[in-house]
Amino acid sequence: MFSGPGVAEHAFHVAARPAVLRLRARLDELGENGNVLVVGGNLTAIEAATEVAEATTSAAARIR
Repeated sequence: MFSGPGVAEHAFHVAARPAVLRLRARLDELGENGNVLVVGGNLTAIEAATEVAEATTSAAARIR
C-alpha cells in the first residue's frame, strides 16, 4: 500500500468488502464541507470516483 503523512488515517482502498464498508461509513460522516480525493488513473479509480459521486448525491461531500 502507499505511505506518507496522513495515509494511515485518511486513505481507503476498495479492494475488499470490509474496506469498502469502512469507506462508506466515512463518507456518511462527512459534513457539508467534506472533500473526497480519488487517487489513481486506472479504470478502478474512475469507477470509484463515479461511485463516490453517486453515493454523496445529498451534497454532503464534493468530489474535486
